Amino acid sequence: MSGATAATCRPLCARPSQAACASLRQPNGTWRFLKARFRRIYPPFWCASILAATIYIGFQSLVAHGLARPNLFSEQDYLHRPFAYYFGNITLLQISLRQPSLLAVSWTLCYEVAFYLIVGLVLIAPRPRLNVALLLQTLHVITIACLLLLIIKPQWHRYPFDLWPQFGLGIAVYDVLQGTKRRLSHGLIGIVLILTVLLCLKPDIALGAMIASARLTYITSLTFAVVLCLCYHWDKILAQWMAVRLLAFVGLFSYSLYLVHSLTMRVTNQVSGILHQHNPVFMLVLATAVCLATSYLFYYYCERPFTTRKARISS
Repeated sequence: MSGATAATCRPLCARPSQAACASLRQPNGTWRFLKARFRRIYPPFWCASILAATIYIGFQSLVAHGLARPNLFSEQDYLHRPFAYYFGNITLLQISLRQPSLLAVSWTLCYEVAFYLIVGLVLIAPRPRLNVALLLQTLHVITIACLLLLIIKPQWHRYPFDLWPQFGLGIAVYDVLQGTKRRLSHGLIGIVLILTVLLCLKPDIALGAMIASARLTYITSLTFAVVLCLCYHWDKILAQWMAVRLLAFVGLFSYSLYLVHSLTMRVTNQVSGILHQHNPVFMLVLATAVCLATSYLFYYYCERPFTTRKARISS
């Protein structure tokens, strides 16, 4: 891929899919793949969790001294939790351990880590037999199985397979954009698309740790996948647009933005209350500016040091 559109596409499908495919050509490829995913996810997540704990405990102190308004987070006890809470939030296993998340957005990272482990299990297959085509086709089959389960027996859906098809659509996009000419791959991708549409037409069910609408979740994922495929052919033109360039720049630190945006919004909201400033337009501009600035600083000091130079350039 090239240009700004590709830059925004990589977080969804190209990075993990391309990394998994590339690992087939490397010695100790499975280990390299999992190690790279670990470095990409965990250190910035730990930094954000420490920041979150500091802010939440700080809120408690400010509220106790009458310097901030009580809120959901100032009323939580973060220092007297069971061991499973701390262990789960450090390892991103809190969903499996049925523990609440310290960092609100981290529940999606639990799914992401589980998805990479599934890919890692597929990569364990003997290299002479496992090639790029077979790897992608195996992942498509897993997506089809998950979709069938959601359609036929929705009451059986379990973490992480209830949201795997989102990841699977990203893999399908990657496969399509590679210009594959394999009939089996085309057939499997076609089945994935048909089953996703059928799932969206079924009676709605709740999925994920945040109990999200399955219909809304997969309509959004399918639409985004189609848009990515269509935009890819106009990539060079779209890459010249200033708005797309700005989005691509934000995409550089999008993971950091994802990790700290909720924290930044809560702090900004508290500050606005102290300043008695409630103008919605002003608050929107202030919150956006603070989120972007904070996220970039977080990226520079807490995410960038753990990514390779090659990965930063490709971003």
